[in-house]
Amino acid sequence: MQTYTVVILLCVLSVSLYVSGFLGSLETKVSLQIPSYLSMVRERSICSTTALLDAVTGSLFTMDKKRSYTTKLSASSDEAHPRKKAVTGLKCDKWAVITSVNAPTVVVKQLAESKEGLCLVVVADKKSPVEYEVDRSHLVYLTVEEQEKLTYRIMKLVPWNHFARKNIGFLYAIEHGAKQIFDLDDDNELISVKDILGQVFDTKKKAYDVVKTEQYVTNPYMIYLNRPGEYIWPRGYPLEAIKTPHDYKFVAVNSTSTIESIGVIQYLQDINPDLDAIYRITNTIPTTFDKNMKKCLILSKKSFSPWNAQSTLFNSDTFWGMLLPMTVHGRVSDIWRSYFTQKVMWEQGKVISFCPSIVNHIRNQHRLIKDFDAEMPLYTQTEALLHFLNEWTPTRRDTAGMLEELYVEMYERGIVEKKDVEFVHAWLQDLVSVGYRFK
Repeated sequence: MQTYTVVILLCVLSVSLYVSGFLGSLETKVSLQIPSYLSMVRERSICSTTALLDAVTGSLFTMDKKRSYTTKLSASSDEAHPRKKAVTGLKCDKWAVITSVNAPTVVVKQLAESKEGLCLVVVADKKSPVEYEVDRSHLVYLTVEEQEKLTYRIMKLVPWNHFARKNIGFLYAIEHGAKQIFDLDDDNELISVKDILGQVFDTKKKAYDVVKTEQYVTNPYMIYLNRPGEYIWPRGYPLEAIKTPHDYKFVAVNSTSTIESIGVIQYLQDINPDLDAIYRITNTIPTTFDKNMKKCLILSKKSFSPWNAQSTLFNSDTFWGMLLPMTVHGRVSDIWRSYFTQKVMWEQGKVISFCPSIVNHIRNQHRLIKDFDAEMPLYTQTEALLHFLNEWTPTRRDTAGMLEELYVEMYERGIVEKKDVEFVHAWLQDLVSVGYRFK
C-alpha cells in the first residue's frame, strides 16, 4: 500500500515537474531513493508521458480508424425498385415536415391555415397527443398507429421517442409528390404569413453573394449579426475557430447556373437562434440578426458551416441528404447530417446557402446543462471531422454510393454507430422505392 502511495505522489510530482520542464533532470539530479519507483511507474504505464499530458490537458479526438465495418453492402439503389402501387392521399410538390410531441403549435397552425398550395406532414411519437385539432385539408398527422402501417425499410430501425423519426416524414413527403421540402421545428413561428411560398420555396428571386474564403469554416452568424467585436456562432461550429479572424470576401451572384446549383438553404432564426449550450450559458438571449443584411450567402467549396433541422429548405436534388442519423443525440444528429451532406453535395457540384430569418424561434423549454452534455461530441469531434472530410475522397462516384461509403467511414472512425450504416442503406433503398431518382 505504501509503495502505491509513493507512486501516486510521484505521478503528481512528475506532472508538476513535467509542466515546469524539469522532468528530464529529475532522475539525474535528485539523490533520493526514487529512481527505481520512477522506473516502475513508467514500466507499468501508470504515469507515462502521454498520461502526464492527458492529466494536465486532456486528450484530443482524432479521426484515426478505430474499428472495421465488415458487412458487405451491395449498391442500395440497385436493390430497390419503385413501387407500382398508386399513392393515395394528399399530393403536393411543396411540403413542410415537422416532428412533434405537442398539440398544434403556432407554426403548425400558420402552415395549416395557409391556402397557398403547400402540404404539411407532422410525425407523431409515443408522447404525442392522439387528437390533433387543426385544419386537416392539407395537413397529414402521422399517428403512432398510422406509422406502424407504413412499409418503409427504415421503420424497423428507427427508435420511438427519437428525433430521427422525422425521416419518416421526409419519405412520406417524397412519396406524395414533393419537389421541395421545408424541414422545420414545431417551436418556430413564421415572421410573416404572406407569400409563404415566395419567401420559403422560391430560390430564384433571392439575391445572393458568394462568400469567398480559404478558411475551412464559415460563420454566417457573425456576418448576419454585423456587430464588430461581438462573437456568436451556430450550434456545431468548431470551438477552436470561434475567435479566428475572418477572411471573407463577398462576390455578387449574377449566374443562373450558380443559383440552380443550390441544394440546401438554411434560413436563420430570430429571437432564439440555434446556438450551442456554451453560448447560451455565457451570453444573453434573445438575439436578432441585422435586418439590413438582406442578401443570401452561398458558401465556398471546402468551407463548412453547420446547419440545422429548424428551418431548412431542401431541393429535390439533395433529398438524399435529409437523413438524420439515429445513433447520436438529437442535439448532434442534424449537425452531423449537415456536414456529411455538404461533403457529398460538393462532389455533386452543389452548394449550400444561408438566408436571412423568416422565423422567430420560440424555444421549447430546455435544461442547458443537459444540452451541454448532449452536445459534447460537437465540442470535441467537429474540428477533426471537418479536416477529415475535406481530405476524404470517395471511391464511388454515384451519390448513393458516396453517402453509404461516407457512413462506413464515420462508423469506423467513431462518429456514428453501426446501426447508422444499416440505417443509411435502408434509407437509400426507401428513396428508390418511393420514386426518388438520384441525379
